[in-house]
Order: sequence, then C-alpha cells, then structure tokens
Amino acid sequence: MIAKDFAQQLFNLQDRVAFVTGAGSGIGQMIAYGLASAGARVVSFDLREDGGLAENRQKY
Repeated sequence: MIAKDFAQQLFNLQDRVAFVTGAGSGIGQMIAYGLASAGARVVSFDLREDGGLAENRQKY
C-alpha cells in the first residue's frame, strides 16, 4: 500500500492535460490509460478510424 501511495504522489497529474498520439491501440493506448489513471485529462489522437479511441472514451 505504501508503494501505491508513493506512486500516486509521484505521478499525480491532476489539473494537467496530456496529448497522446497513436492512442487507438498498443503502446499509445496504454500510455493514455496510464495518464488518465494518474488524473490527467487525456486528448487522444489516432490516424486509424477503426482504432480503440471509442473504447478509451468509455473506459475513462
């Protein structure tokens, strides 16, 4: 539990905005999830229309 609290303090992104390109799948999608779970407002971009951007909106 201490490690989780430390990580939350270290990576607290409340009131921050993150722009993630390639967020429809793969590494970009996982980065978007991580930033959102740290409290950031995430703006996601992807060139492929069939990517997971809709899934990202539903999850976070």
